[in-house]
Amino acid sequence: MQLRSPRYAVVTYALVGLFAAAFGLKLASLYLPERQPNRLRFEYGTYVRHGLRQKVDWYAFSEEAFELARRSRKLILLDIGSTLSGASRILQTNFLESEDFVRLMNNHFVSVKCDAFETPWLVDAVGINSSALYEAGGALIVVLDPEGRILEYCPIRIDSLQERLEAVARDRYQGASKLGTRVHLAESTRLKASAVEGAKLDPDAAPLLRDRWQQALSNRRLARSPLPVSATQPAMLLESGKIGLTTLSSLWLLEMIESPCYDHVGGGFFFQTAQPNWLLPTASKSTGTNALLAGLYARASRLVGADLFTSTAKQTASWVMTMQDPATGLFFTGVGTETGEEGTGEFYEWTAEDIADFDGFRLVQDGGSRGFLALERAANWIDAVSPARAERAAQAQKLQRKRKDRKQPDTDKSIYADVNGQVIAGLFEYARQADDARASAAAKVAYAAIISKYTQTFGDVLHADKELGRTTGYAGDYVWVARAAIENYLATGNAAALQDAIRIMGRFAELFAHPSGAYVSFLDSQLYFAKFSLPVIQIADDYTESICALAARNHMDLATITGDAGFRHLAVDAMSAVHGTLDRMDLPPAGCVRAIGRIYDKAIVVRGPDATAVATRLARRYRYMCCPVPPTRSLADGTYIESGGKLTLASGADLLALLRSQVTK
Repeated sequence: MQLRSPRYAVVTYALVGLFAAAFGLKLASLYLPERQPNRLRFEYGTYVRHGLRQKVDWYAFSEEAFELARRSRKLILLDIGSTLSGASRILQTNFLESEDFVRLMNNHFVSVKCDAFETPWLVDAVGINSSALYEAGGALIVVLDPEGRILEYCPIRIDSLQERLEAVARDRYQGASKLGTRVHLAESTRLKASAVEGAKLDPDAAPLLRDRWQQALSNRRLARSPLPVSATQPAMLLESGKIGLTTLSSLWLLEMIESPCYDHVGGGFFFQTAQPNWLLPTASKSTGTNALLAGLYARASRLVGADLFTSTAKQTASWVMTMQDPATGLFFTGVGTETGEEGTGEFYEWTAEDIADFDGFRLVQDGGSRGFLALERAANWIDAVSPARAERAAQAQKLQRKRKDRKQPDTDKSIYADVNGQVIAGLFEYARQADDARASAAAKVAYAAIISKYTQTFGDVLHADKELGRTTGYAGDYVWVARAAIENYLATGNAAALQDAIRIMGRFAELFAHPSGAYVSFLDSQLYFAKFSLPVIQIADDYTESICALAARNHMDLATITGDAGFRHLAVDAMSAVHGTLDRMDLPPAGCVRAIGRIYDKAIVVRGPDATAVATRLARRYRYMCCPVPPTRSLADGTYIESGGKLTLASGADLLALLRSQVTK
């Protein structure tokens, strides 16, 4: 009798054959013309490279794109975004899957994709002290005419995006007058927000700065609206010297912890919020912003006595240190909202069932069953910042096990000088306040790397080491790397770091000084082919301090440390040039108010063999600038109080009176 093979073998062979055929088709599909990577594959910015397989005929931000627009008489569509922006993902999921929308872009526009972290000078030039990019969720489409003049701003997350782009495209065919009207409206709006307009150095302006400082501190708009996830505004309030504003700063910092913008499970603050009071966060994390917040929370904890602030600072700094690249010693940009092709962002979301065993927490939901984790509101300040509440908040870290199998958010592994300056400065401040040797070691490694790899002989600072970022033409890199150098000196007494700061700020003043005394954001060479570019003096803050504000603070700190009055004059000149425009800003210029306060406020300087340790102890008790002075400066050993550029040798009674003055104003 003839034996037959089991029937299941036929089924098995058929399934194997089908699987092999499907795999072959999948592999072959990668070689179809429409699946080939476009010209963006050569770019550095992470957000730009996300478009390398999209159907849009993308260009990088370059003279080539502008020249093509002029030759083809097409409009230019600038897509400005970042991996940290949830709104940037909306363009892909809501619009680029539509053939009609892609056809509109390819037929009527030269489409240019820009990473906001790779080209911050473009963000500065487009925004010019307006809240356009901030209110758009960190992603914006800007339409320009063939000559490169701005016609329209389009937030990506609006439903009418396609209709607005179609309207601009129709205007192109209806003659130059239509486009001319749009250009006039856009330019007039930008000029009103420009700090350059009417900015003349007034010799009599300096005495007015103290009055401006006091007026700004009494402005509740400056203190409360809008509410970015940022250290600048609460730091300004904390340093104000007024007990009411110090209290407001403490409540500000508490609300941020209690909001869904803080990741109690993994540490760190989310990048942005879509609503006031820090509701509905964009579930991504900026390394630079978080390091600055870690330093601020550590400092606030020492000044006001808040265990919850201490634990928040430690957890946030710990998350920041996970973003250090072991190969270079520098820090990655952050963790993005993208979690793969779908970009769901579910990694940070929870259900009521997930947190059922955790007392003291609530879910902040936007319709669905899932939401973001937040602390329950406390009944009073004492309970809110108590050790017991800090321990209870730490229990949320146990939820890590519930998300270990979820797809991790993508890390933006690009490395930029300004971001690393923020991280290093924040970690040194945190280490100084919290006695954290691990944070100090991480900051030292990153500092050595950024000086050796990004800082040039004469003090020029590279933005990045590749593509569009390989430039020394952005002012933000100089002021933030110099800030890192100053914080290094304050925390460690490293005299070489002090010399780095002097060298970088000297070169910064040479390159970016405006006739008014303030500083422009970038050199003309960065946007020589873009006619929308105006001289840009940034004085309004978004996620970090403005360039002019931080430059003034750096100059004042160098004046205090070195005794060189020239640095103080530079700070006064910069703030004198811009103080008259503070009231016109959409976003409150808290950084400038903070810088003006630094000019007129007291500082404590220490000289002696243990000056760094003494200055560190003082920095934990006083809101003022507390610093060691280099051995080369001609001072007797001891502690001095500096006010208005003059030094007075301080006794114990003087320091006690200074401490008391902080709580009686």
